[in-house]
Amino acid sequence: MVIKVYISVTSHLPFDCVLKCVETEFEAIAADITKPDRKDLANFACWHDKSYARSYFVGLFDSLGEIMRQEEDSESQELSDSESQEELSRRNYSWSKDIMMSLINTILRFVHTSTKIAIFPLTTFTVMKYHEKDTGIICHEVPQVLIQAFLAFQKNPALDIRRTFALRMEGTKLQLSAASISRAYIDTLSQGKYLSDGFTLLSSKAYDLREPEERREAVRLLIGLLRYLDATQSNS
Repeated sequence: MVIKVYISVTSHLPFDCVLKCVETEFEAIAADITKPDRKDLANFACWHDKSYARSYFVGLFDSLGEIMRQEEDSESQELSDSESQEELSRRNYSWSKDIMMSLINTILRFVHTSTKIAIFPLTTFTVMKYHEKDTGIICHEVPQVLIQAFLAFQKNPALDIRRTFALRMEGTKLQLSAASISRAYIDTLSQGKYLSDGFTLLSSKAYDLREPEERREAVRLLIGLLRYLDATQSNS
């Protein structure tokens, strides 16, 4: 069976309209998360850097610094044996996972929602392993949004269309994808019938969290996502 997917990289994901209501909320977080520049992060050590002692994002900065130093070390050495590469992959995977969870959990402390947001099955998270093969959107985000839609239609028989989201963390880069999938599409797929049409997967740019301005825009993106999920659950 062939699944048609139309992929579009865009800065205008479906929840952009929500952002107009959260500028004050956004600026309070952005002022904190953009403080360290790339050089600061590379030399970051949370146990002695007093200037960031009160930052809510100290754990995020620490993990970013660890990845950056690891990348510098790997560039200066030849990691020829598979054991060294596997160890590097394991460490980077762990730090990338810490970065994603630290970022989301910290933002949730700032964003006041009217519901207790149940992230899954509305959103899924992927942390890519270092040097992992087949890291394209087709291999990872497409199965995730399809599974989310399938679970949503099972849970709510009256639902006709589900908008789903997939967050990806690859090293220090964060990307969000979104798709609107119909019940008819999932029913046809589940029955193994011919799919005459596809669906569009919208993806943001990959924000490199080593850069202050890209961290800022990643925060804007995540606040918009959380606000959208909150509104979705409030109306369901």
